[in-house]
Amino acid sequence: DHPAEVTLYPMIHVGTAGFFETVETEALGHDVVLVEGVRTRASWFLTRAYRWAPLKRLGLTAQTPIRPQAGGAEVILADVTPGEFDRLWRGLPLWLRAAVTLGAPAYGLWLRATASRANLARGQCTTDLADRDLTLAPGTPAEGLLSVILHARDEHLARVLGAELDKARAAPDPPRRIAVVYGAAHMPAVLTELRRHGAFRPVESAWLDAIPL
Repeated sequence: DHPAEVTLYPMIHVGTAGFFETVETEALGHDVVLVEGVRTRASWFLTRAYRWAPLKRLGLTAQTPIRPQAGGAEVILADVTPGEFDRLWRGLPLWLRAAVTLGAPAYGLWLRATASRANLARGQCTTDLADRDLTLAPGTPAEGLLSVILHARDEHLARVLGAELDKARAAPDPPRRIAVVYGAAHMPAVLTELRRHGAFRPVESAWLDAIPL
């Protein structure tokens, strides 16, 4: 078995404050926490729809970055750099960038008018990834968008996680405890990287209610 202990926290954009607080507290109890986050104008456009949802009325909040604390885990931003994200974004066809830029606020307005906990929670799982891959498969117009949002970020996350696993193998005592706090759609890439590094086996799992119905 690999000497590292890895805990996965599949995340979504919105949930209860208690959910995000629990994840943050548990994650900071590890030795290192790998987190996501790209702050660029393009990424703001891609995620702003959720910020326009009536979260306060629904008793929900948007995900916020994990805050490093004195004596707590080392928090590592495992995402692509803003420059890399912008470079990939600018490589998309102009019409696709325009569609996303205009479509996100339209979706946000729709959420503001119709959102409920039930429809926000619907489909929030990693099992919808296969359908999304099929929709944005190679050769379709939106292939590049999937590359920006998912594949390029997966590759960077895998490299950072791989480096932490190598550190754990080089110094196995005490076992290095790694938390991965990342969007649920990225978890298949995390599992692939874990398999590449050796024999990992699940030892425990627990439910955390992100959007109680």
